[in-house]
Amino acid sequence: CREMSTEEIEEVRDAHIEGIRRGKEADFDGGDIHGGTGYMISNFFSLLTNSRTDKYGGSIENRARLAVEIIDGVKRKLGQDFPVLFRLCADELMPGGSTPEDMRKIARMLEEAGADALGLLIGWHDSPVSSLGMEIPQGYYLYLAEAWKKELKVPLMMSFRLNSPYVAEKAMDDGKIDFWEPCRQLLA
Repeated sequence: CREMSTEEIEEVRDAHIEGIRRGKEADFDGGDIHGGTGYMISNFFSLLTNSRTDKYGGSIENRARLAVEIIDGVKRKLGQDFPVLFRLCADELMPGGSTPEDMRKIARMLEEAGADALGLLIGWHDSPVSSLGMEIPQGYYLYLAEAWKKELKVPLMMSFRLNSPYVAEKAMDDGKIDFWEPCRQLLA
């Protein structure tokens, strides 16, 4: 691994924007940006992996800058009415990483940038604890969604440990989430 140059970051930002533009051109109804589970954008968010000292590192605003620039770029290019969904970790489950409070702050920044909905993910692929295992009770992570709902206006989506449609429906009825992302359940 090596630190990306500013030019490389700008290329990645522009590639995300262009990918969503091509999606719209192909008649998709919105764009979905993945900023979680240890993939590249989440590495910018995280205190664990982002040790940059430029405009993309340090403060929480700088660590969120790439994601904010992607959302802003999509809205400028495709219009404010083209929906942008952004998925990010509510809790990285990574020692030394960003806290759930940090991630809520970043979520507010993404909302302000124009994200139309947020999808809450849990953990990174290399987290030392499981986020999906059967040992975790159904609905366990809804406490994170509840905290986000108190601070955000955009709809929240969630999938982690909501394997049962009954648990997911109750979470929506209780106002903890707005949408259920069934993910793997749709493959069964």
